[in-house]
Amino acid sequence: MQRPTGVTVIAIFQIAFAVFAILLGLMAFGFGSVVAMHRAAFGGAFGAVAGALGAVFGIFLLALGVLYIVVGVGMLKLANWARLVTLVFSALGALLHVLRLFHSMVHPHLFLFHAFWSVMVIAICVLIIWYLLQPNVKQAFGES
Repeated sequence: MQRPTGVTVIAIFQIAFAVFAILLGLMAFGFGSVVAMHRAAFGGAFGAVAGALGAVFGIFLLALGVLYIVVGVGMLKLANWARLVTLVFSALGALLHVLRLFHSMVHPHLFLFHAFWSVMVIAICVLIIWYLLQPNVKQAFGES
């Protein structure tokens, strides 16, 4: 069966997100090391903490990027496991942004931006979930 266009679009966005996460991960490594070297040159214990945080955050983002590349390629190959992982990630994304929406109500100075962004992400996540659960899309992934 031919790959549905929506699956291709979702996979391309996953791979683009992966590249962005990998670039941010590399930047986190760089930022952490620059702050660590700067603080070491002028004294202070914060340099070691900044270096460690940069490394941890960088590793997390690199791993997330690799994971999204694998899932995106799996979606392009119509692997059902990739569809299921995308469903789980979309559900988690929607849930986290619902929580962020409530959190932004506590901080009114950020409410408009966070509320707009969270509503957009929730809508996209729900749309992805709805789309991947359509019978013709499930059939394309080999699920009856």
